[in-house]
Amino acid sequence: MIRYSSLENTDVNELFSVFIEAFSDYMIPVNMSFERFAGNMRRNGYDGRVSAGAFSDGKLVGFIMSGRRVHDGILSAYDMGTGVIPKYRSRGIAGNMIDHLKCLLDQEGVSRYVLEVIRDNERALNLYRRKGFEIRREFTCFQIDKSRLKGVSSFHVEHVPSLDFNLVKDFQDASPSWQNSDESILSDKDRYVFSVISACGRVCAYAVSDPATGDISQFAVSHECRGRGMGKSLLADIRDNTAASALRVVNVGDDATISFLTHLDFVPFAEQYEMELRI
Repeated sequence: MIRYSSLENTDVNELFSVFIEAFSDYMIPVNMSFERFAGNMRRNGYDGRVSAGAFSDGKLVGFIMSGRRVHDGILSAYDMGTGVIPKYRSRGIAGNMIDHLKCLLDQEGVSRYVLEVIRDNERALNLYRRKGFEIRREFTCFQIDKSRLKGVSSFHVEHVPSLDFNLVKDFQDASPSWQNSDESILSDKDRYVFSVISACGRVCAYAVSDPATGDISQFAVSHECRGRGMGKSLLADIRDNTAASALRVVNVGDDATISFLTHLDFVPFAEQYEMELRI
């Protein structure tokens, strides 16, 4: 018999083990160390009280890991990962976990639940729709082998300890997704390099990247400084300072950035819907 409860009392090591098993055959390979897993929990504001688990004889066999924080001015929770280990699939466990999750969210006063789903994952997409989720935005995820990213940084790029995001908020053409939000970055900021290009005493362009993985969480150029090569300079600097073989930009939702990355020969590797459920 399957029992459903929160993950409040579930050990993180057990959760990691089940996470790896559940995603072992995922359509996009998930290669993650425990350290990276724990870092993602910090980054996304993991809270076991708004996370649902499915247990068989006391063993965790399915999970919905959730972060919780005020996002876009609303107390919200975010799906950091939903999975069921292969042996227990096709039993309706995912749907039952969502039903239990709704109860947890209501108890905790959470007003909105946000998730991302790959557009080609029709089974998951149909499940979320049946459970009341609606599509909010469309995202494209890009990557490029760093050997294919040509050019040098023609502007001086400075690496700073942190960044006041209020100074660059107007640079963005679309608000970042949960995992790339200001709050997510600042919750684990030692993981990132903050790069800026300044002129006349003010920041004109910036980027936030993970030098270990090549992931770029945010980058933008002020509207009046676009077309001068600042964006290319930021990416060239990130390329030259990452240990990874490729650069990745996840959850791009605005036409200007998509056009810019495509022009530089970045290649889409996934397309996602951002969906939300109002509680």
